[in-house]
Amino acid sequence: MKVSLLFSRLFAFLGGMLLLAGIVVCFWFQGGAKDGQRVPREAAETSQELMQAISAGRMEQVSSLLYGNPSLTSEQENLGPAGKLLWEAYWSRLTCTPADVCRGTGTGAKQDVTITAIDLDSTWALVESRASQLMEAQDGTADREALARQMLLRAAQEVLAGDVPTVSRNVTWNLVLRDGQWWVLPEKTLSAALSGKS
Repeated sequence: MKVSLLFSRLFAFLGGMLLLAGIVVCFWFQGGAKDGQRVPREAAETSQELMQAISAGRMEQVSSLLYGNPSLTSEQENLGPAGKLLWEAYWSRLTCTPADVCRGTGTGAKQDVTITAIDLDSTWALVESRASQLMEAQDGTADREALARQMLLRAAQEVLAGDVPTVSRNVTWNLVLRDGQWWVLPEKTLSAALSGKS
């Protein structure tokens, strides 16, 4: 009698433990279904390709990987020589490094990265300050506007030849499958990092 009671309690205990383990496993898989799914190889390759394109400053390729292919350089087309030089330096000095592995989500995948770039506001302030110094050293001339543009370009060249302030942004981009192709959504934080906007 005592033996059967002991076995019944033992099996009840083991059954309870198995039930508890099953509940834990169910909740674990339920929680992981949204943000722990296997990432399709093509999604991971698209994410890696975008990181490489950003770090290489290939803006046309970056645009080709973003959903809707937004133009990333149109706002800079009407800038003067100094502004264009600064933007070229901005894109050529971008670095993009992964902060985590590409992860699956309920609707696609996502990637955490760190994008480091020239701090445009601080660097432009240095350019303007240097241009002002160069202007003060010039003799009077009739065409001060042309001279100012020339000094601004020279100041930009001098500033960019040295160390310039940089800023790093933590960015999470999302990948979605559309028309049989994986795309990165051009969301606000990514667009801001690529455009230098805060």
